[in-house]
Amino acid sequence: MKEYTKRNGIIIGLLLIIIALMTIGYATLSEKELSSQENIDKSKKWLITIESVNKNNQLSSNDAIEISNPKIIGTSLVVDVEFKNSNSKIVYDIIVKNNGNFDALFKQISGIDELNKSEPKAITYTLERLGDDNSPVTGESTLLVGGTDQFRLTIENSSNQANNSITKTGVIYFDYEQK
Repeated sequence: MKEYTKRNGIIIGLLLIIIALMTIGYATLSEKELSSQENIDKSKKWLITIESVNKNNQLSSNDAIEISNPKIIGTSLVVDVEFKNSNSKIVYDIIVKNNGNFDALFKQISGIDELNKSEPKAITYTLERLGDDNSPVTGESTLLVGGTDQFRLTIENSSNQANNSITKTGVIYFDYEQK
């Protein structure tokens, strides 16, 4: 019986030593990780903003009405329009700028599908990203620090009813992520 007690005491002692070594090792590694995080440049910031939203009078119909000016909220845009006649449209040129210190990756535009499914369905939204030559661009792309992306938002009334005022408010999201 003494043999078992002695052997169990040695095993328990070794387990306690192993646990103590593991605790010291974990504490040492954690301290190194924390001190390496202190070296992160705190001046770095993420700031993608909608720089401007301008009505394109050349492409817009004269009878399309802005109920209120477009509202910019971060990287989302709220537009509120009214159409009094069929086959009218309003077009906005939008500039998104990277004012941060990180390059950004353009991922997608969201909210358009939901808007087009909501009533009144006669008012439809189309948004396209434009290249330097004003031609449509698709897919992901890098928005460099200080760089801009151009977009064109077209809101159209395809209703066949003349002199029947219809309105629609919509929210569109410009989705970017850190590159």
